[in-house]
Amino acid sequence: MKEAIEGKTRLILYEEGIEKPTKASAFYNPRMVLNRDLAIAAANAFFKDKKGVIRACEPLAATGVRALRYAKEVRNTQVICADTKRSAYAAIIKNIDLNNLKNVAVFHEDALQNLQRAEYDLIDLDPFGTPAPFLETAMKQIKIGQAKLRFATLPSGGGLLGITATDMTAMCGIEPEAAQRRYGGKTLRTEYCYEIGARVLIYAAAKLAEKYKKSVEPLMVLGVDHYIRIWLGAQKSGAQGLRKNYGYIYHCFECDNRKISKEESGFSCDNCGKTMDEAGPLWIGPLFNGKFLQKVKDEVADSEFQSKSRAVKLIEAMEEEAEHPELITFYDIHEFCKTHNLIAPKTEKLIEKLRKGKFKVAKTHFTNLGIRTNAGPKKLKEAIKAL
Repeated sequence: MKEAIEGKTRLILYEEGIEKPTKASAFYNPRMVLNRDLAIAAANAFFKDKKGVIRACEPLAATGVRALRYAKEVRNTQVICADTKRSAYAAIIKNIDLNNLKNVAVFHEDALQNLQRAEYDLIDLDPFGTPAPFLETAMKQIKIGQAKLRFATLPSGGGLLGITATDMTAMCGIEPEAAQRRYGGKTLRTEYCYEIGARVLIYAAAKLAEKYKKSVEPLMVLGVDHYIRIWLGAQKSGAQGLRKNYGYIYHCFECDNRKISKEESGFSCDNCGKTMDEAGPLWIGPLFNGKFLQKVKDEVADSEFQSKSRAVKLIEAMEEEAEHPELITFYDIHEFCKTHNLIAPKTEKLIEKLRKGKFKVAKTHFTNLGIRTNAGPKKLKEAIKAL
């Protein structure tokens, strides 16, 4: 056994379970600290003005680190968590005792049983692999508000869903059939595959929300390292509002052109004439809520998170993306230049050139080399050649 500290939480860990999941012990992944730090910041931002107890559920708890951090770092929480592994269940009990916590209840049961125990203000799904088996029950059990979010103030009773996906072969178009089966939308193997994966995951959640006469709003999306993470605000039914954000992305692998459509249709590329490949159905609405991002950034700035510096930089890039929700997909400049046999320019100079040409441009948090723009591949090539 080994002791560690994450956030304000002390942990007893099985050494063989650190970084690598095993059947014999509780898994702890130190590379997911950023994910957990932002989960705490998002919860504090979302529930900042909420009166009363915040009921939280973390049904795939492993060592219990995420559940215990919610209990210690988010005010007025009552946390329910679980794991099916007896070793994990034992580790969580030890870690609860180690931190002298009275506001955490742990159960030796599967995630679906744990989710069905109550309705929750906060549900955090952080599986090793796909969250698909748990999405419907989570959507059924999340509490909803009475008004639309858009984050001026928190509607009474609104819920927050945090969902992680690490099944990146499905999300990134290597196994598109798996994505279709799990989430209802096809993915593509492109440089912006993390964005496609996030949009497919949001679409899956939104379709389930419709089923339970609920609605969801994406508040923040994180696509880094080996995972995708989305945060959704849950509210009262608004199915028509959801459906207007369903659509498809068409991609030309010949010239890197893209087209967004609300209808499924075969498209020939209007740049080179080749047949375009389809991703979707997926979410084509905004990925970020700018007011929420500001609140999260404030929480991070006031914290002592291990990932503080990186988290702030990522949120600042997200804020830029939030200003241009109409710019769906991005160009990885190095990949684009490789495709078109061009010398890659400095990103800042290219952004300046495009803005002088009256094109919309935004950076993206998904990659330091990525830009969102409405320039299109032809004008983008011209801008790069002119530098």
